[in-house]
Amino acid sequence: MAPRPRKRFAQHWLRSEKALQQIVKAADLSGGESLVRSKPAASVEEPLTIVEQPAIDGSAHVISPVVAIAPGISPSLLPAIPSQGDCVLEIGPGLGVLTRQLLGRSRAVVSVEIDRDLCVQLRKNLGDPPNFLLLQGDFLSLELDPILQQFPAFQAPNKVVANIPYNITGPILEKLLGTIAQPNPHPYDSLVLLMQKEVAERLCARPGRKAFGALSVRVQYLAECEWVCDVPARAFQPPPKVDSAVVRLKPRRSLLSVDRPQRLETLIKVGFANRRKMLRNNLKGLWAGVSGADQAIADSAEADLGQDLAETPDPLANAPIDDRDDCVRLLEHLGLNPQARAEDLGVDAWVALSNAWGKEIALRNAPSA
Repeated sequence: MAPRPRKRFAQHWLRSEKALQQIVKAADLSGGESLVRSKPAASVEEPLTIVEQPAIDGSAHVISPVVAIAPGISPSLLPAIPSQGDCVLEIGPGLGVLTRQLLGRSRAVVSVEIDRDLCVQLRKNLGDPPNFLLLQGDFLSLELDPILQQFPAFQAPNKVVANIPYNITGPILEKLLGTIAQPNPHPYDSLVLLMQKEVAERLCARPGRKAFGALSVRVQYLAECEWVCDVPARAFQPPPKVDSAVVRLKPRRSLLSVDRPQRLETLIKVGFANRRKMLRNNLKGLWAGVSGADQAIADSAEADLGQDLAETPDPLANAPIDDRDDCVRLLEHLGLNPQARAEDLGVDAWVALSNAWGKEIALRNAPSA
């Protein structure tokens, strides 16, 4: 019996050839030309090679000991594959429709699938391509580097292609890109992601647009964001309740200089806490008790990528205000409109505001002569 999409895994399988080709084109892959693209499908009875890996204790996403499923052979006997070209990380291969395209166009493909039954079906559908490694487990819990050390030809994927579940888009983005305070130290060349259209709009939004929010600033600080195409709900089986879109993210190799990343994260979080207010009113509480302001910022620095439009409270809202005009003066010093709202500031302006804020705190905390 063919597997059916499982609601608990938020499975919606892409069936649009047009969208499929646009995803592959956006990924701009190389390295698959010299590989054998079709091999006999493995028999159902042929045993899988399973390499046990310990689960991560304390993670809410661990489902079982992680296993790496090789195509019926041990890691030491994997056939040699070309050393040049792209190694692709695919998250959620589903039935392998996109995977098949990736295998024919890239040097190697590492696919991570949480559904154990789908892993078996994928092997039946794809056969034994030499450049394919399938990992069964929760991507959010997997520590890929130690697993891939056992498979040298699949180490250090340089590109990501994924149809990511709507309900965990934020955590996946954070794992792939990192955060402002802790960027991914080994950024990918590019990420081509199929996601909920509303989230895609936030990622690609420009300052001044309604969709531009905290998520926009955080992600655009870390990566260039490009809209690829719309994907209607009817392109999936089963159709989701909302439309989707494909975006391409190119992680920045050189980030804007920010003197204290935690401060920038918190300014963004507080600045977007109430989108109807002017920025100076959202931020004014942070001027209270300047000697302890940086510590308060550090304590509240943790931000959830998926909460960018929530009406979150100012972490220092109950503190007394030191000087109501300070925010106005600082904004004017930076050439910003004192009546601006958070969505009016681009990434450059947020970084400049954070650095200027730090200098102001340092001046106020300096011992008097």
